[in-house]
Amino acid sequence: MIIVKLIGGLGNQMFQYAFGRSLALKNNTNLKIDVLDLQNTEEKDFTLRNFELNVFNVQTEIASESEIQNFMKSKAMMGKDLLTLTLPFKSKNFYLREPHHHYFPLAKKATANTYAYGYFQSEKYFNDIRSTLLKDFTPRNPLSKLSQEVADRMSKVNGVSIHVRRGDYVSNKVNLDVHGLCEVDYYEKALAIIKEK
Repeated sequence: MIIVKLIGGLGNQMFQYAFGRSLALKNNTNLKIDVLDLQNTEEKDFTLRNFELNVFNVQTEIASESEIQNFMKSKAMMGKDLLTLTLPFKSKNFYLREPHHHYFPLAKKATANTYAYGYFQSEKYFNDIRSTLLKDFTPRNPLSKLSQEVADRMSKVNGVSIHVRRGDYVSNKVNLDVHGLCEVDYYEKALAIIKEK
């Protein structure tokens, strides 16, 4: 079994699912997801999130607390957040924590019975199952009438979408310090480049 901890919003959850799905298929095992911390109210600097992957046809189920705890015992054996895959522990369960936010090739070597914690924001983790993920990430329900109208309009033009995130990046000092905010001129320059190309 592969368990992937979900953290963040829809985009982050899609990356985490894709990484877990790739590992599960490679190891011929099932994928479960840990959603316990999405609504964690104990940490004041934590942006509350919901499980959002249920809008897609994803192939997974929610891990039970006891299944998650089995992996946390492996983490406790290690002491710190190290990658157990490189260490000769006798535990049958492995706890994998992504050490940074760029591609970490060793993570792809994870075997069955791995608990994965990280963002896994590189297609290199799962580009070998692209066609599977395109099927998994199809909407579970038809688009609303309004959304379908917008989709139809978008398909007839050479368009682009711009996402401006403020919300918790403004109101939460920790998020602001980590991610920062782009000024208006950043968006104006981006629009100019898009128009030019």
